Amino acid sequence: MSRVPRVLLPVALLLWAWFPLIATAGDADDLDLYFRAAMTIEPDGSVTRLEWTDGDRIPAVLRHRLEERVRSWEFAPGLLDGQPARTETTLRLRLLAQAQGGGLAITVQDARTGASVGPVTPPAFPRNALRAGQDAAVLARVVIAPGGEPEVSVAGYAGDERWRGEFTGAVAGMFDDLSVQFEQVGGRPAPAEFTIPVEFCAGSGACGPYEWDAGDAAAADKPGGAVPVGSVARLLTDVRGTAI
Repeated sequence: MSRVPRVLLPVALLLWAWFPLIATAGDADDLDLYFRAAMTIEPDGSVTRLEWTDGDRIPAVLRHRLEERVRSWEFAPGLLDGQPARTETTLRLRLLAQAQGGGLAITVQDARTGASVGPVTPPAFPRNALRAGQDAAVLARVVIAPGGEPEVSVAGYAGDERWRGEFTGAVAGMFDDLSVQFEQVGGRPAPAEFTIPVEFCAGSGACGPYEWDAGDAAAADKPGGAVPVGSVARLLTDVRGTAI
């Protein structure tokens, strides 16, 4: 555990500022926070660009501390013709904020790089399945090359097997207009791969948790979001459990 002093900010300020960034807040003393930034990693591994999503919603003192921490971590850029090259990627962070002395102590739970996708429009609930009161969930695996069409396969299914075709068929076409921010190595975009959970819940009580949830429980993306499979860059520093 890092001994670096933790950021302590007034709870009320953080709850207001981070509301769009909080995915789970079961207990007011325990918050999961998610941050994302476009970043540039130079051939020597140094970070020269960090552009935070919703950066204006992050308190300045925390944003400064986050940037200070991230720039101190060791990254390996992607390789071009076997040599390290300038790499453009997306950094994702999942932080745990816990009440401490009228403020919040913040630690890193997960950090990873990878491509990113824009919002995905959920598919329509299969009409016949809805009438039958059937719930299901599909874990879609999407592979897409720059300039190519998404290749969609089913990595997981939870539900009545008799309705598998109805639900997986509904998912198949939902990625036709997928907006992808590809990683780039030396100016060349790299193929991207994601797993994206899609839940069809009619309220019968059969929805979640699913067997694949455990594997993504520590993912640095909000629950239900697209999780990148692999990255051209690597975070070499073990940052889990360290203080911000």
